[in-house]
Amino acid sequence: NLLLVTGWFLMGVGRQHEADPFYLQAFPKLQKLESRSWITFPICAFSFHTDRNLLEWNMLWDFYNRGLLEAKAQRDDWGTAWFYYTLGILSTAKEEHAASDDYMQLSLEHFRKCGDRWGSVWALHHMGSMAVELGRPEEALPVFEESLKICQEIGDQGGIAFSLHFLGDIFSRLKEYEGSWYYLAQALRISWEMGSFMVLWHLIELARSLKDAGQKERAVELVALVREKLDAGSYEEDVKYVENQLADLESELPEDVFHRARQRGAASNLNETIQALLEEFSPAAARDAVTPVAQPRASTQPGLVEPLSERELEVLRLVAAGLSNRAIASRLVVTVGTIKKHLNNVFGKPVSYTHLTLPTK
Repeated sequence: NLLLVTGWFLMGVGRQHEADPFYLQAFPKLQKLESRSWITFPICAFSFHTDRNLLEWNMLWDFYNRGLLEAKAQRDDWGTAWFYYTLGILSTAKEEHAASDDYMQLSLEHFRKCGDRWGSVWALHHMGSMAVELGRPEEALPVFEESLKICQEIGDQGGIAFSLHFLGDIFSRLKEYEGSWYYLAQALRISWEMGSFMVLWHLIELARSLKDAGQKERAVELVALVREKLDAGSYEEDVKYVENQLADLESELPEDVFHRARQRGAASNLNETIQALLEEFSPAAARDAVTPVAQPRASTQPGLVEPLSERELEVLRLVAAGLSNRAIASRLVVTVGTIKKHLNNVFGKPVSYTHLTLPTK
């Protein structure tokens, strides 16, 4: 147990290579245990994060299937949920996506059955991230909206940042860039305050979104900054991914423009860059950028003007900031239908609109 928890902690602070030996020492001990369900949470992290060549896949597959049978025989929903989850992870690694989705659905079902909301977030996160990777952002959107709501309710800051990151990714893929930058900035703020290595991950995704929106020089600056911060202990795959991002940007910009942007990014300060991004894309910045929606003046004719509610005003401010109904719904953790209802209420009221700043569209 100590070996597993130590490995899990090291991975949590971004020291993956240091974590691997602890998992390798723990695995033979796990095989000797009569009951394995209690170890499924930390060991699944091993399967997901470490080098796939460290252990034989067949050995892992057999181990987890035996554990699943034991957990089901003991009517252990929690253990069953984690074993289904881990089998889903292994199926994804083998690119058996349909099987992975089936395992994750079963995992989610058992987490819900035993009331483990935090465990259900793990299944939701994997299901959503796979939908994004397979080019199905619309399918992933409600999954991450659900995971965000759960993480907010249970106070899981890392889970909130993860959900926000993927919502930013999804909105970028849907070409709703304002919403994308908002979500990514909020993920960045949380990870920055936590001291999490995910900060660099958020910056790379923000760079991709900026690139897709046509702001390629800014994208180069952010990717170059991330490349400078990756050290010798970083995974080779991570370094290669960042360098590929730079290569793609180089192919799309004039040579001199690219190199100047890269030099600016490499020379920039990480904390100052993050602070500037948060000031630009934070909710406070969005509110400052939008002309305040004033409350309607009292009419001299009783009953002519009906004041807007606080929620209706909030929706209007976000509309004026350029967010779509879907982006507003995600931010307020409600359905798109609820947002439409608020807007219908607003425009159905006898309000003196000369006292409001409303978007024209």
